[in-house]
Amino acid sequence: MVENFNPNILIYQLGDNTSVEGSNAFKESSITFLKKFKTKFVISPFFMSALNFNTSKEIALKSSSYFIDISKISNNPINQAHSDKNRNDISKWKVDGISAHPGNTGMQNISHAIFAAIIPKN
Repeated sequence: MVENFNPNILIYQLGDNTSVEGSNAFKESSITFLKKFKTKFVISPFFMSALNFNTSKEIALKSSSYFIDISKISNNPINQAHSDKNRNDISKWKVDGISAHPGNTGMQNISHAIFAAIIPKN
């Protein structure tokens, strides 16, 4: 288990596929898990809906975690994989949804947002 490693910082980003049916169980188990750690950051989902965004925000609040809102990153198409330059032929991708995931630019921007949130807190 992660808690056995006693990390100084925990970064938590889940919930992109949160459904109404499973949101309470997800929320409660996430809060219980996060309360085991001292310094933790909850990142908003990349695939944003009102439900999963608000659930992530509530998890952060109830677990005394810092909340990192990446909605500006996820809402900008430049951060999606289909916008990456010098990609292999994307017509060979087996699933259309892959291109909507964060690409290289998106991952870099997410890492910058995480870094910018962590540095002032430590």
